[in-house]
Amino acid sequence: MIVLAELLRDHIVQTHSLRISTQEQTQKTATLYAFITSDRCRQLLDAIETHTNKVLEIEVAEQRAHNLTWERRGKLLRSIVKVRADLCGEIERIIGTADEPGLPL
Repeated sequence: MIVLAELLRDHIVQTHSLRISTQEQTQKTATLYAFITSDRCRQLLDAIETHTNKVLEIEVAEQRAHNLTWERRGKLLRSIVKVRADLCGEIERIIGTADEPGLPL
């Protein structure tokens, strides 16, 4: 209903700034009220709500996808660090620079 409030506010500001006659103001207000209470206005507001909900669903799905990607990337990075440490340990044991041969680092 924020859209409706914005429309009404804009109408009030525009009416005041134009300083139209009371008769015109009354007619425009009646026409605006008729539109606001019409099926067409309801359809437009429903469309805004539907599209907004779809955008929010996309945002939630995107966030889930990002979280899954970050989780998978984190696991892979931890695996890389472990494999690198194992590789360095094996090399150090072979060349004789390991602290205790045969024990993982």
